[in-house]
Amino acid sequence: PNMVQAQELFKAAGYVRKPDYRSFAVDLGVLTLGGSAMRHFPFATRPRAALAAFAARCAGLMVSLATLWRGQVIYFLRYQHGHEPIVLSVGGYPLHLSSPALRILLEMPEAEALAVLEASRERYGWERPARCVPASAQAALKAARGMLRHGGLVLAGWQGEGRLTAAMPVEVPGYPLAALALSGPEGKRPHEEILLLLQEGRREVEAALNSGEFEHAHASVQQVMRRWSASRSLSGS
Repeated sequence: PNMVQAQELFKAAGYVRKPDYRSFAVDLGVLTLGGSAMRHFPFATRPRAALAAFAARCAGLMVSLATLWRGQVIYFLRYQHGHEPIVLSVGGYPLHLSSPALRILLEMPEAEALAVLEASRERYGWERPARCVPASAQAALKAARGMLRHGGLVLAGWQGEGRLTAAMPVEVPGYPLAALALSGPEGKRPHEEILLLLQEGRREVEAALNSGEFEHAHASVQQVMRRWSASRSLSGS
């Protein structure tokens, strides 16, 4: 279909509305589409039990599983022991203060990472809750790279005095690079313990995603075999 036909199709499906003759605007159908998609998105479903158990071991801290997409942080799941989980939280946060965002940016070519941080500055500004927060994108990347320990990133005091945020990459073949993060009051836990907790949690999340992939593949094979058997029965072969 051409553009006009496509717009009319989206309008009929409830994804856009036409506030006036010359324009289209996003409609509520996009929200229901996104909500439906999230219920089937592996990052939002398969690691739930692993994240809940991890949050229980990290009482007092928020546990998050996030990725970075087009300059926005997507939080698939957020858990805090004793509270209901938060499913899908998108954007609205400056990347230079986000440990999962910075940890993922450190895996990108520097020029690309700097461009993403500069876009974040234009969108959200460059708040500095504490003097330790670098004043530029280049300085933020350099500082973050210098704080890498055992594959993880700990930002102490960047979100305010006595507060901590830390992240460890989550890598599973076939999935976008993500990060497991902890945030909240710094408390008395040494940074080495925070990193150890993140390493353990990362392994559990990756195992859950890999296990889910195997179960999904196994179910698909079984479905194909059942259809094949049924077709042979119908054909009498």
